[in-house]
Amino acid sequence: MSFSIKLIQDEKDFFALKNTWNALLEKSSANNIFLTWEWISTWWKYFGKEGKLYTLTAHNEKDELVGIAPLHIRIRKIKKRFFPLRSLTFIGSNEAAPDHLDFITDYEHETQIKESFIGFIQNIKSQWDLLDFDGIRENSGLTERLQSSLPARRYFLKTTESTTIALPPTWDEMQQALGKNLRYNIRRYDRKMERKIPAWWLINKFKLKAKLAKQSTCWSTLPPKYAKTTTKRTPLPTKKCATSTKS
Repeated sequence: MSFSIKLIQDEKDFFALKNTWNALLEKSSANNIFLTWEWISTWWKYFGKEGKLYTLTAHNEKDELVGIAPLHIRIRKIKKRFFPLRSLTFIGSNEAAPDHLDFITDYEHETQIKESFIGFIQNIKSQWDLLDFDGIRENSGLTERLQSSLPARRYFLKTTESTTIALPPTWDEMQQALGKNLRYNIRRYDRKMERKIPAWWLINKFKLKAKLAKQSTCWSTLPPKYAKTTTKRTPLPTKKCATSTKS
């Protein structure tokens, strides 16, 4: 199956994707909050002023939307260079940069659509100087495809390792795994909260326990205090991060 690729540089055409963006994302292996229309469009609204839209869309023979490469070009200054570079990068990277960025594609034709996107990017290489992809999603396959298709000096790929932790299915079991002093402090502050604001605390206490009982036993992201984040230069074939859903 062949796919036609369109380049979107006008904001009007970009915002016209609003009604179909999330529907495609739900059919993609890259489905996560950082690729939703709400996240991407909000990022562009507040951080995209210094860049230029370079988003790609893929359409099948029926002209149905089957792929989106949310990209933009921004000027990047690099030390020891006399002139700035035109950096082709993800919308959503740099400021407030999350993990798990990727091309959004229909799951059934993911490989072919990504190859079509990369082929188009190669064809417009005179319009950019550096490919700078940050936080590529684990198991995307995008890193390997780009490394095999583009000259090494023309891309800079970074993956971010997100620490994960497995949690017991219930709050009581989780407490048993904690140290003695920590368990004591939790119970002490629990009683203190009940005395000061009993109605509010009891209601939310039971809600919290209910959520813990229903949620996955693995959280993909720890609070910043405990998160271990590493950035590596190419080649970067992996990024360790379990898939889970926060409630």
